[in-house]
Amino acid sequence: MEKYAIGINIRKLRRQKHLRQKELAKLSGISGSYLSDIENNRTIPSLKTLFKICYVLEVELTLLLSTFE
Repeated sequence: MEKYAIGINIRKLRRQKHLRQKELAKLSGISGSYLSDIENNRTIPSLKTLFKICYVLEVELTLLLSTFE
């Protein structure tokens, strides 16, 4: 897995669901700036945070961790 895959995957899935960053952040219970840091690979989220994001995006964790083409 490449270092940047998680942030890219979250951004792509968020856009497929037609959600803004602020919306996904609020629904996931995290700050908008933290989500921005995740999507831009400035931080690596905890598993707890990833599960919250997965719940909102209605995807399995493995999808966030896989390489997106």
